Amino acid sequence: AVNAELVDYLQTNTQGMKYMMAVPSSQQGAQYVIDTGRPVLYMGGFSGGDAVVTADDLAQLVANGDLRYILFSGGDRNSQEISNWLANSCTVVDGFSVTQNGPQGQSGPGRGQQMKLYDCQ
Repeated sequence: AVNAELVDYLQTNTQGMKYMMAVPSSQQGAQYVIDTGRPVLYMGGFSGGDAVVTADDLAQLVANGDLRYILFSGGDRNSQEISNWLANSCTVVDGFSVTQNGPQGQSGPGRGQQMKLYDCQ
């Protein structure tokens, strides 16, 4: 299930943008796409382990006005560059921590981590 307050916040603040938000993997973002019909950027592919999107890519998307928000925990081996960029370029939006669980509550790498919403505008 998605966080309804988070969806409302993102829908309100991303009108006219290409992506509603970026997330580490399709497993973490697919339900947001299904519920809203809006594009979500999957930074690490299906499971989050592929370095599909770099920090430079995110910076360019933000500069172009295509992306503002990133939901991220920083708990995997490919994420240090993005974690550093978020810390230096974005601010945490208070009130929108999401505990990440897999489909049907599956456990596995990265599950149960607190994901924070970053505003990169």
